[in-house]
Amino acid sequence: MATAAAGLAPAKEVVEKKVELLKEIRAHEVAIAELDNLNPSRASPSPPERPPPPESSIYPRDRSRHERPDLRIMYLRN
Repeated sequence: MATAAAGLAPAKEVVEKKVELLKEIRAHEVAIAELDNLNPSRASPSPPERPPPPESSIYPRDRSRHERPDLRIMYLRN
């Protein structure tokens, strides 16, 4: 009788491990289904922000957008 009870304990552990694995698989299946149903704009990450352009002597940052040096000067320098 003792050997029969000892044989059932490992079998019970195996069944419990299988049940836990099946639960994990099901949770992953649900997560995959949720990702498949996402709006396409939310499914892909947004691109990283670009760093600001380096400051140059031609276009210093403290000038407004509308104040730009004469383009002829730029062509003469090159």
